[in-house]
Amino acid sequence: MAVQAIRAINLLRNSLKKARVPLYWHKNSPKTYTVHQHAILLVFRRKLNKSYVEYEQFWLPILTPLCKAVGLKKIPEQSTLCKEEHRLRFWLEKTNVKMIQTILPKRPFATGDGTGLSFANGSSYYIRRIMGQRGAKRRGFARVVFVNTTKNIILVSGIRVLPTGELNLLRGIWNKIARKPSTLVWDKAGDSEKHHEWLEEQGIRSIAPVKKNYRRGRIRKRLAKNFPQKTYNKRNHSETTVRLYKQSFGDSLKARSLKGRKAELAVNTLTHNLNQRLKIFIIWSFQCDR
Repeated sequence: MAVQAIRAINLLRNSLKKARVPLYWHKNSPKTYTVHQHAILLVFRRKLNKSYVEYEQFWLPILTPLCKAVGLKKIPEQSTLCKEEHRLRFWLEKTNVKMIQTILPKRPFATGDGTGLSFANGSSYYIRRIMGQRGAKRRGFARVVFVNTTKNIILVSGIRVLPTGELNLLRGIWNKIARKPSTLVWDKAGDSEKHHEWLEEQGIRSIAPVKKNYRRGRIRKRLAKNFPQKTYNKRNHSETTVRLYKQSFGDSLKARSLKGRKAELAVNTLTHNLNQRLKIFIIWSFQCDR
């Protein structure tokens, strides 16, 4: 088995323990599988980017070293993994925080960006049912916000199905962020005096380009007068993070319910940060060898 896969399994196990994820959901469970085993299998499924059926019937029987490293006695069914993904959403978000906290500074530099993800296999009737008559006129669409560092590590991610602004979604997921940043850079969607004041109250420097003919407010006037262009240029890291995410997991969400989509995004975020964490570890090892 590849050394990188073993490192990934060990890193996930340690992060799950730090997040205090229980081994079993209750004391009377059959104890055939542990919760940690299900979490590791879900992450590797996202890493391979396969469906539940392909993963269970074709890939897990071939990947015998993976099953041995995880400690599986038998291969779980795809329905079991699907149910566990819904159950584990809260714990996977906590695991993501514990995994990236060790490599983050106390106040990291962060950039943010919003993107859109479509609904895979969404019929017009289904879109009309969940989004109303207004949503039936356009393709199924979800607004996703990423806040990441210059190392392309996602600090927090959030999703909403109904039309909403990026800043409203950011406030809804702000308490889940791994570390509060020292500076948060956004595009023109972040040009709001209320948004700047909200971040300033928390001791965070907010940077966003000021729109034309919209220069009311103390912070917006200051940005229009002396805009930190060099600092703002680092915002391309957020676009790189979105590109890496879509290259790995595609530009659509396969889950049908909102709860399932949130769970899918949580697993994708954890898998993305695991890949970036392993890349950083390899770079550090090369630097130490020198």
